[in-house]
Amino acid sequence: MRIVGVKVSATGPVFASRLEEDGDQSTVLLLTDLQAFWSDPFAWVSADKETAIPDARVFPVQDVSIVPPVLPSARVLCIGLNYLAHAAEGSHRHEELPSPPTVFGRWTQSLTTGNTAVPVPSGENGLDWEGEIAAYVGKSLSDASADAARAVVIGFSTFNDLTARTTQKLTSQWTLGKKPTAAVRWDLS
Repeated sequence: MRIVGVKVSATGPVFASRLEEDGDQSTVLLLTDLQAFWSDPFAWVSADKETAIPDARVFPVQDVSIVPPVLPSARVLCIGLNYLAHAAEGSHRHEELPSPPTVFGRWTQSLTTGNTAVPVPSGENGLDWEGEIAAYVGKSLSDASADAARAVVIGFSTFNDLTARTTQKLTSQWTLGKKPTAAVRWDLS
């Protein structure tokens, strides 16, 4: 099942929806609003729910806007320096990597989907990109074991992490370079 966020109108709500492809035809089946979806995401992605959606609306994908299926209040946590070759490319090449991972956040307003123009901040020659994997976590966790953490992942997505490197290197914190408007693309395929 491929879950996407869908806006039917520019000012309307975002719906958690199921993306369906049948040959050349792609449609979205609106499941529920995002708040209801994230209140119990496991119920919405269960096999039983696929056929038990009363009054579901279906739209051709070209008639709606596809958006990330995340609430405005969602926490988007990213792991930095997550492989040696990448760490060696940057300013950390002469340092020992820290044992706990480098974690940084992203604003949900910096998330977008594929085929969306991404502005380049002034003073940047362009944006760096890194292909990442995003995990959608369906329940709150604290001090969880690896098995407990895996049990609450409801799905995965590719995540194109775009970074304004010149801006990022202005301080020891990564926030400035990781928050240009619409700096992350989600590919829900």
